[in-house]
Amino acid sequence: MTNTPDEKLKDRVDVYLLGSGIFSFQDLTLETLQLLRGVCKRVCYLHNIPSFEEYLKKIGPQTDNLIKLYYRDGRDRNDIYNDIVNHVISRCLESPNNRPIALLLHGHPLVFSTISQMLISQCEQQHLKIKALPGISSLDRMFVDLNLDIGDNGIQVFLAGQVITKAAIPSPKVGLILFQIRGPTNNLSLRTQPPDKNDAIALKNSLLSYYPPEHQVFIVESAIELGFSSKVIRIPLSSLESAYEYFNYNSSLYVPPYQQHDG
Repeated sequence: MTNTPDEKLKDRVDVYLLGSGIFSFQDLTLETLQLLRGVCKRVCYLHNIPSFEEYLKKIGPQTDNLIKLYYRDGRDRNDIYNDIVNHVISRCLESPNNRPIALLLHGHPLVFSTISQMLISQCEQQHLKIKALPGISSLDRMFVDLNLDIGDNGIQVFLAGQVITKAAIPSPKVGLILFQIRGPTNNLSLRTQPPDKNDAIALKNSLLSYYPPEHQVFIVESAIELGFSSKVIRIPLSSLESAYEYFNYNSSLYVPPYQQHDG
């Protein structure tokens, strides 16, 4: 039984919102690969990973690398995100030959992604049908890097800036993951800027409101490129600034649960 024209229109997708996973092209799901190889007419992506870019060229879609177009240090992140979303929408609308178009993001497209939420909103306004597919997130990689089963004590996940500004109040009884530890309260793009010791000091001082100085924390930088390994730095909270050189664009902080004992 064939679909009627109305059913085909209902099933049509204009924009796919995809995630590449974390570790080069090796985290791509089979479902995402199928779309990249034979369904999406154009793929806009945000990667600065040589092996991933080479792989994308081999599997064939027309591509726009938006990180090279829009990510420049010192620009406000919201301006960058707006430019990226507008680029995808413009490409989609300029020609039916570009549809379906895909925005391929690093990690999972719906895990801490302002760009994705903005794109979903714009597609609704333009009456474009958008479909998101799951991907391997930075959390998935961190769980493996830390040998962490979040079923043991649960997990809470915030941006580091939310804890520093007290927009989020962590519970010490539950494991804590903090994203964006580089420039946590700065909304400017800092992808290529060197680490800043003040970031570590600000985060340490905030966490000391909830955890004792001797509490062990972990700086985690999951590998993103072939030939590299993940880095996990264990350090007492009181000494966090001594490891500030690991506070980069790809790093996060894991704080294990702390149970205060009486006596």
